[in-house]
Amino acid sequence: MDGMRNFIFFIGKKIHLWFSGDDRKHHFEHRFINSVSLAIAATGLSGFIFNLILDLGKIETYLTLLTTLIYLLVFILSRVFSLVQVSKWLALVAAYFLLSSLWLYSAGSYGPIPYTYFLLILSIVLITDKWLRWLLLVLVGLNIIILFYYEGAHPGILLPYPTEYERRVDMVSSLILYFWVGAIIMGYAKQNYIQEKRKAEKSDRLKSAFLANMSHEIRTPMNAIMGFTGLLRRSGISQEKREHYHDTVEESVDYLLRLIDDILDISRIEADELRILPRSVHLDKFMMNLELTFRQIVPQEKRSKLELLYDRQEQDIMIETDTARLEQILSNLVSNALKFTEKGYVKFGYKIQKEWVQFHILDTGIGIDEEDKDRVFDRFVKIDSSNCEVLHRGTGIGLSIAKKLIEMLGGNIWLESIPNQGSAFYFTLPIKLSEQFKEKYAKF
Repeated sequence: MDGMRNFIFFIGKKIHLWFSGDDRKHHFEHRFINSVSLAIAATGLSGFIFNLILDLGKIETYLTLLTTLIYLLVFILSRVFSLVQVSKWLALVAAYFLLSSLWLYSAGSYGPIPYTYFLLILSIVLITDKWLRWLLLVLVGLNIIILFYYEGAHPGILLPYPTEYERRVDMVSSLILYFWVGAIIMGYAKQNYIQEKRKAEKSDRLKSAFLANMSHEIRTPMNAIMGFTGLLRRSGISQEKREHYHDTVEESVDYLLRLIDDILDISRIEADELRILPRSVHLDKFMMNLELTFRQIVPQEKRSKLELLYDRQEQDIMIETDTARLEQILSNLVSNALKFTEKGYVKFGYKIQKEWVQFHILDTGIGIDEEDKDRVFDRFVKIDSSNCEVLHRGTGIGLSIAKKLIEMLGGNIWLESIPNQGSAFYFTLPIKLSEQFKEKYAKF
């Protein structure tokens, strides 16, 4: 019995996600328009059927059918083509037109149409902001006043119900349908409020943890810089020790600079001030240069047992992308792989897949636990595998920055990992081939 209940719940959840959209990929306004437009289309279809049964008039029947078709179009534009703004404006404009028409041809204030204005008001409040919200609410108020005035000035235009029984049936059935749509609207409002509240609370906790971690991460290299620069002033130390102290200071300065760059980048990303500057780049040559650069960041103590490889392809390609950001993405991912890999290899490379370039970073490190895979790209989150005996340095923003940059470049990132065997990070970027390469790679 429990298995059947769980199966029904699972199927229902899948259907709901297909119609409304996943909250991890679609924002509130998008999911709201998807669900409400579909609910209104279903309500209009029910009204159309009731009007046919009660024979309440051709115009009213056709208007309810038109409502179904318009909001079905709104759903398709929003859910299938992701035209959220177009869908929103079509839904609002259609609501003003259809409600005014249905008011006049559904017994005016004696029928169920006035109650639907509450649903329109709720929708306006939820999907509009600031001056636009108040403008649309004022228009709704004026619309209702005009309809009442027109109804009083021209009572003959209203089409009365044939019988009192049919009026009651229409009122009861309409109100039940409106309450259903209203419940969906209020449900989404409550769900959005709860989600935003949880996100704010989570953000506060993450920032507190980030600030505490950042204090440690900044203090550690600063202490090394201050301590070893003091040792360098001493006389009588050997040249070997002097070089060791100098290297330690240099590594600490480099780490501190990278830390500051990461903080600035995450701040610019959060403020939506990071700009993408694409240019043509010879990808194979670019990756070969990166290999030489990355070899310098392999820790000295790992160089004898850890191999860094550029997994070179036979394909020769030139694309357009922001090379500085692509280098930053690969640097973050490769550095992360080197940090958690003691022996074996770290490989990075790419391959062409139709209109995409798929990059990969493979390692034979400690891996990532299954329950942590969904959190590794969260900002300010540090994850040390249960298989790891050493606590690694880091701020928890490198992978978050990489994910944000990949999305800004129009791509996607994911990972595969097995604890104690290694991890594989993949990300895709859309390719814009230069003219001389388009014909050559048309077959891919």
